[in-house]
Amino acid sequence: MHPKATRDRLANTIAETLDGLHRFVFHRVGGDAKAAEDITQETVCIAWAKTEAPTNAEEQEKWLRGIARNLVKRHWRLHPAAAARVAKMEQAGRELAHRLADGAHTVANVRDQEVNRLMLALTSLPHADQLLLFGLYKAGRSHEQLAHERGVSAKAIESALYRARKRLREALLCGEDES
Repeated sequence: MHPKATRDRLANTIAETLDGLHRFVFHRVGGDAKAAEDITQETVCIAWAKTEAPTNAEEQEKWLRGIARNLVKRHWRLHPAAAARVAKMEQAGRELAHRLADGAHTVANVRDQEVNRLMLALTSLPHADQLLLFGLYKAGRSHEQLAHERGVSAKAIESALYRARKRLREALLCGEDES
């Protein structure tokens, strides 16, 4: 792809995924809004300054998260208490995944103190999965509404939700290093 086209695609990817990138960072810096804003902004600046970037949107999103993940790790080195909080959240996330898998709990009845753990895993998902799960669980949209918004069939939404939930379970089980 021509460098100008890659740059344009990167600008579109940043615009489309910036909210998800910010959530990704926010939950990894222990809810520190200022640190999340700074790291998100630095991620975009670093990406924009690079002379070579992946050419497709999916790879660009992964690349942006990788830059953000490295900046978060730097933040953890400077603020070890934040890293310890996130490590505890990840362990609790693995425990939550086991409870969700046994069918005794659903995402809708997860206790309030587990929301941050769930958000840590949720924000590690691709932006499209985040939007789909937020649309269903937070905004309360039906499968038909989600299908209409995306211009696909309800069956396609069911399949996408199946894959998104599977990735969410994996993110809860794996923790940060694997996501």
